[in-house]
Amino acid sequence: MRREMVREGIAAVDKIYLPDNIRVSVLYDLRDQKGVTTMRDFWKQWSISNHNDEFTPEERDLERQALLWAFRAERNYLNMVAQREGLHQYLFELYNEILLSESILIDPQSSLN
Repeated sequence: MRREMVREGIAAVDKIYLPDNIRVSVLYDLRDQKGVTTMRDFWKQWSISNHNDEFTPEERDLERQALLWAFRAERNYLNMVAQREGLHQYLFELYNEILLSESILIDPQSSLN
């Protein structure tokens, strides 16, 4: 289910225009959701690394917008699955991880506390 959720996020990003450097970063971040690290650990690391000078502030904002777009697609997928199969604990945990990731994207400073 996690893999399919990530596929939905990637498909959403594939439909929008992004400069290549940002697309690569966003797709990497989305694919990493399938890894063994927890989303909380991943986004904490992302928030710390987001303060480096790899991207301009405008590029970081575009990256953030693209990730939020992908997370919306992932949540929509989970909502669809929940309506068909009922909201199982695992679905709830995935949904929670996405919401946590979104909150970190929106306010990265508060997540470091």
